[in-house]
Amino acid sequence: RMGNRLTKKRANKRIVMLGLDGAGKTSILYQLKLGKFVSQGNTIGFNVESVIFKDIDFAVWDVVGKSSARLMWNQYAFATDFLIYVVDSTDRDRIEEAKDEFHNIIYEKGFNDIPILLLANKNDLDGSMDAATVEEAMEISRIPEDRPILVLACSAHSVEDLHNGLQWLHDGTPLQIKQQAFKQAKSARSEIPYTKN
Repeated sequence: RMGNRLTKKRANKRIVMLGLDGAGKTSILYQLKLGKFVSQGNTIGFNVESVIFKDIDFAVWDVVGKSSARLMWNQYAFATDFLIYVVDSTDRDRIEEAKDEFHNIIYEKGFNDIPILLLANKNDLDGSMDAATVEEAMEISRIPEDRPILVLACSAHSVEDLHNGLQWLHDGTPLQIKQQAFKQAKSARSEIPYTKN
């Protein structure tokens, strides 16, 4: 019983999750929360849930993505620790719109100096773009090199890749170390030799 009272208290962190309508933000939220896929209609306003991951209690805010509501995105920046931006990796017709909204918001006060996890969702579907293609389409190279960002392909039907993203946010190493690790990961990927079948 004494041991229970001495259990380490979880840290509290806040995540804001943005992206165009239909990207799959709400399904991702409930996959993280419940460990199962929940089909959702368009969000009205926002959803917020507590997601426990290891020793952190993440308050995850899933914000409506329809065009008329995006001017309100910056109101969710207050006291935010991390930004998750979700892209529908099957929707080539709207990837430029997703890119423009992404670059509009990441320099807003409150969002301008926090780590970004960019999720290329729906990678389980035929015709989806891989993480490297989404990274190029979203013009991630425009973002200053000292800004920690990870682009990760995922599916709201599977929690494994989503947990990889939370692990990256959880690690919380100093900004320079995180950024250097990401650079090394990128260069390592680019150096993998092409093997012809």
